[in-house]
Amino acid sequence: MTLHSEHFGQTYHSRHGARTESLHVFLDAGWRHRTATLDLGKPIRVLELGLGTGLNALLTRKAHREWPGSERPHVRYEALETHPLAPEEWKSMALSTGAGVDGDEHIHAHPERERHEVDWDTDAQFIRHKCSWQSFVQDPERTQGFDLIY
Repeated sequence: MTLHSEHFGQTYHSRHGARTESLHVFLDAGWRHRTATLDLGKPIRVLELGLGTGLNALLTRKAHREWPGSERPHVRYEALETHPLAPEEWKSMALSTGAGVDGDEHIHAHPERERHEVDWDTDAQFIRHKCSWQSFVQDPERTQGFDLIY
């Protein structure tokens, strides 16, 4: 199952399935590849262009939680989303079951807010910005230092 955006005339995921796409493209080729080469003594900053269903964020959170606690780096995950999903849309996807982690209700909460922050754990923070990339880059300080872009 995937969602279809009437606004963009596109489905949210590949024909191979949402979870398969997220694991292959974003977690294996992105997160795992990039974190293998980083100085884990510094926070990892992830930027997602289009939060969509939130599956990439939730799977990244799960991968982060799998690190041994003493070695786990701090993660700051920021997502841009101009058209946040309505509660009935993300609930219909049963994302937390598909991702194997909880938290979808938190990342999708308050869709009317321009900025929504969630403390995932003591060493992980999620921030959703209700704006486009073009708007986001107007403040150069916000765009400095991302380690990974989804």
